Amino acid sequence: MSPWVHLRSHDTRRRAGVASVAALLAGTLAFGCRAEPRWNVLLVTFDTTRADHIGAYGHAGASTPTVDALAAEGVLFSNAVSAVPITLPSHATILTGRYPMAHGVRDNGIFVLADEELTLAEILAAEGYDTAAAIGGFPLVERFGTGQGFDLYDDRLATSNDPLLGGRDGGRGGAGFFFEERRAARVNEAVLPWLAARGSAPFFLWVHYYDPHRPFDPPPPYDELFAFAPYDGEIAYADESLGNLLDALRSHGRLDRTLVVVTADHGEGLGEHREETHSYLVYNTTQHVPLVVRPPGGSPGGGKTVDERVGSVDVLPTILDLLGVAIPAGVQGRSLAFHFGDLPGVEPRRGSSVKPHYAETLSPRLTNRWGELRALFDQEWKYIHGPRRELYDLAADPRERDNLVASRPEVAARMEEGLASFLDSRSEGATRAVAEVDPEVRWRLMALGYLTAGEVPEVRE
Repeated sequence: MSPWVHLRSHDTRRRAGVASVAALLAGTLAFGCRAEPRWNVLLVTFDTTRADHIGAYGHAGASTPTVDALAAEGVLFSNAVSAVPITLPSHATILTGRYPMAHGVRDNGIFVLADEELTLAEILAAEGYDTAAAIGGFPLVERFGTGQGFDLYDDRLATSNDPLLGGRDGGRGGAGFFFEERRAARVNEAVLPWLAARGSAPFFLWVHYYDPHRPFDPPPPYDELFAFAPYDGEIAYADESLGNLLDALRSHGRLDRTLVVVTADHGEGLGEHREETHSYLVYNTTQHVPLVVRPPGGSPGGGKTVDERVGSVDVLPTILDLLGVAIPAGVQGRSLAFHFGDLPGVEPRRGSSVKPHYAETLSPRLTNRWGELRALFDQEWKYIHGPRRELYDLAADPRERDNLVASRPEVAARMEEGLASFLDSRSEGATRAVAEVDPEVRWRLMALGYLTAGEVPEVRE
């Protein structure tokens, strides 16, 4: 068996994870109980995908019929924000329901999600779920900790000998492991045999499609269909791959019992605010992500759009609440299950108050010795604390062009205080997750633009 495939259905970490779940669930609250048979869960994360490049979010040039159809039958959250514009820490937030200052993962490659952190896979494994994941890009390989709780964690990544990657110098895979990844079709292939072999137990499956990440080089026919918009072509290809995976679930008779959640780890600058890629700024170009949730059979009355601000930190508690599984006390997000109405077999949910949301990027300081950025979203306001303080009225200025720090100093001061309070309250019980960066990992991350030479400084709150 390839050393990149991790099968651990009876390993020590899994047993320890189950024990941790049992301890942490004591004294916690679930809003209702699901009737048998229990739902399966499919979590899909598109890498580097802006919400405004999805058809259901209004992008006329998009070709995303799969995500659009899920939105038409489920709930589309129009104002979802990522906690971090970086792959590993953002996924750590999705998988734990905790902000980066709590789970400790602040950047790619130089941090590892600690064993003490409780993941969605560990929680559901303790509930009797079979668990599997397949990822598409190097920042999420097993060594960085996101495989906790999975029976199967497939992170076999392709290089230049994969025909789907083109094999051209300077293209995907043409630089060897420098751009080590695999296409979404290969991600699907990694989990289809596992799906076909499933018995009667419910399953939790996470697939990660890395394709929309640079370099933008979609496979045929999207390379020609989107010759002048290759980023949209990459998203279109990932959407098609998701459709193929859903077709496989349907052919196995499992789709009608599967809760489908589609989101992204972060967006892409695409030249706005002078940022071509991501990880260095926290404007909505990289923080506004899609979030579409389709329960089995769809939502009552068809598709629904929720405009209140939600976050990637809310994904885990929402899934658990829809399943009737207790939400651990350490989770910092809130359940959004009450937005789904009366679902068959699901106890009615009650709403919870809208909370401020937080975003950060420490990568500029950690890897380049620049300044770090921390942002707080509260109702219509967004405050960014960094080398230059910024304040935006997102209702009037969604593209964040007019910095109001000078003209609205009282709001800026209130938001700055709120940010400090938010950090203090969410940092309790934080885990430390700094990793040793071996030479091979450093080379790979530098090639992806995530790391420069030098030692990694300490994280300060």
